[in-house]
Amino acid sequence: MRRIIIVMLVSAPFFPAFVFGTYPGSVVSSFYAGSIEAYWPFGVTYGGGYVWVIYAHDVVTKRSPTTGSIVASFHLESWGRQLAWDGNRKYLYDINWRDRVNWSDPKTGSRIGSFPNPGTGVLYGIDYYEGHPSNPIWLGQRLPPLAWNLTTTGSVVASYDLGSWRYLPSALAYADTPLGEYIFFGMNSAPAYIFTVKPNTFSIISSFVAPVGNCGISDLSWDGSYLWVLENGPPPIEPGWVYRIVAYTAPAISPASLGKIKALYR
Repeated sequence: MRRIIIVMLVSAPFFPAFVFGTYPGSVVSSFYAGSIEAYWPFGVTYGGGYVWVIYAHDVVTKRSPTTGSIVASFHLESWGRQLAWDGNRKYLYDINWRDRVNWSDPKTGSRIGSFPNPGTGVLYGIDYYEGHPSNPIWLGQRLPPLAWNLTTTGSVVASYDLGSWRYLPSALAYADTPLGEYIFFGMNSAPAYIFTVKPNTFSIISSFVAPVGNCGISDLSWDGSYLWVLENGPPPIEPGWVYRIVAYTAPAISPASLGKIKALYR
């Protein structure tokens, strides 16, 4: 019996191994996105096994997540500035300079559809969560500081007032983790904080500092295990680094929970 228990504990898949011995904000990997056509990157998203980086002059690069090398590039017809990935329909979503939400073909950059800003302020962040097909889109507004949950056609399902937060958000990413669903908000602050928030109550669970030094956070994206962070400058620090970081730490397994593992995996 003792031998069986040891094997079960080693193979139990309750929490991903990467979180043990690490801490939120620690860098797993990084690459330098640089500039394209003399323009710096504005947005990043992970999807389809690749990292997508968009630049100020609407150029999108499709990159290897391990090396950062460019696999393909194209001009985005919608002139987007922050990105999200629709894994169901394989579209790139973006917020453009007119504060419209657009979805486009990730091979050609051709815009397929769009809807207008549901509010009156400047938009700052977008993400798409396939786990909620009827209301997959999350969107943020700077002033007044709000966050929306939307349908694919732009109808507002829920809205949240972020006016009580100490800092204004600059980016967001929805995450479905082994510990539950979170939204990570990148703050316009120095140092650059990331808030971990419960999506139903918008209560702040925790916060940590992003590894961007004196730079700000331009965009965030969740890849299923890690959080991708795009830094935002300013000079004299050269912008354009993309970091893959740990975003939460799983609690240690208690003796009581070991008994549950034994029962489930017997």
